[in-house]
Amino acid sequence: MSRSSEILKVVNHKIDSANVVKENCTEGISVLDAGKEPYRGSIQILDTLLFDETNAVNESINDVGAAYQSRVDAGCRSDLLWRVIDYDPGDGTPANPPEWTLECVRIEAGDYEKKSNSGIGSAFAFVEPNGSGGISSTHMSRGVLQNIVGFQTDFYHGLKIFDEPYAANVTDTYVRGGVGTCGFGTTRLYFMSPTSAGTGNDPTDPSAGIKTGMLIQSNTIGILGGTYTEIVGVETAMIDMRRIDSGISTDSTEINVLTLETPTIGIASAPQPDGTYVDFIISKDPDSLEVEDWGIPINTPPYTPQTIKMMISSSIGAGTSIAYDNSGEPNVIRTWNQFMLGLPDPNDFDVDVTRPEVGAGRSHYLIGFGSFPVISGSTAATLGQTKTVLAAELTNGSLYNNVSTTCSTQQTNLVNAISTRDTLESALNSSMSTFNARLSLSNDIREDQNDLNIRIWGYRTQIGQSDADIDKSKAFKGVLNDTQFLDEINGAAPGDNS
Repeated sequence: MSRSSEILKVVNHKIDSANVVKENCTEGISVLDAGKEPYRGSIQILDTLLFDETNAVNESINDVGAAYQSRVDAGCRSDLLWRVIDYDPGDGTPANPPEWTLECVRIEAGDYEKKSNSGIGSAFAFVEPNGSGGISSTHMSRGVLQNIVGFQTDFYHGLKIFDEPYAANVTDTYVRGGVGTCGFGTTRLYFMSPTSAGTGNDPTDPSAGIKTGMLIQSNTIGILGGTYTEIVGVETAMIDMRRIDSGISTDSTEINVLTLETPTIGIASAPQPDGTYVDFIISKDPDSLEVEDWGIPINTPPYTPQTIKMMISSSIGAGTSIAYDNSGEPNVIRTWNQFMLGLPDPNDFDVDVTRPEVGAGRSHYLIGFGSFPVISGSTAATLGQTKTVLAAELTNGSLYNNVSTTCSTQQTNLVNAISTRDTLESALNSSMSTFNARLSLSNDIREDQNDLNIRIWGYRTQIGQSDADIDKSKAFKGVLNDTQFLDEINGAAPGDNS
């Protein structure tokens, strides 16, 4: 055999070995992911209860905000005021006194635009809407020119999710779980969960049936010969399921009878001698899974960056842990290296790393004002109008008129909305011990699920390394198979006189 053939034999063996590793890892992922089902389902239930309770309060907060807004829309409150955008000090003589330029603006809970880079235009200065309070102002803070005059702030309630790369849901491999019975040393297992018509082995069968090639595992040690085994045959039988499920009234229910690849090493009865039942979990056939994206570089950090975000309906059950939040911190998604907490920031050594500010956010109720800006006399100013005034006008009440419109319906709706919000918030506060216990339980269950996820992550890194090894070996084969190099390699070696 030539030298190149010997080398290629070793390379092909490496490729084959890497593919075997990938296959074994894929099976491991399938089994572990299916094993997450009881944790996943429990977390989903607990999180839904928690989310629904906080979401009900948040919806009531939104209802209060809408009720406040309706008063402004109906004209019984104003959301306009005079903003001071320029100042001319004059020369100190009666002929040229100080003057202020005002602009009619709509109040905002967010960031106001600066009118200039210096002076009064760089702040948010305004004439108090009572007409006699003079000028008040707010300056830039943390890069934001904000003033919530005319607003009342309330904090939302929510569940903060902490998520890490290793917990990413690669695939949902769970098919079905249920009680099963089997004898000792047999390959037949009665999966005592009612099935739909047919065995589900027909690829055109739309039912979510059990198919050959799927994997089965038990929640009880000592029943199967290993952690899992493959299902190599699927039949059906009619049995009496009433001892398993009290909700079943018929004495004849169709179930699946499974043929296992390896014999059992224990007995599973229904019930067992201690009154318990043996549950079996079936997961998808690894060969049916799309695993192109399962592999990750072996040096990919499993725990960083950590993502912090607020739970929404579509993310119930997500995350490695959750926490209740009513901090008023912004509802944003942030990532960080949690292991750097308290250490110097690599981007600014004068600053220590702190936890990102992420929370359920705030609602700013538009309270508005009982007065509105006037351009002259009783004529209302319109948005964007400007006016130049002297000092006396800032305090003599001539810049605003009182709102005369009354809105009894809107006011009643507001009172009712506030009452509903207060009732729900009071209920949440009074049940906080139960709420926290439920949240703690959800996190405890997550810890066990995290253990499974980190093992899945380990399999994924092995798949990634195998992919890299295969690519490297194939590239090497391409070079080695070049005719020029083959002739050189297989030729006589220097000093070889044989």
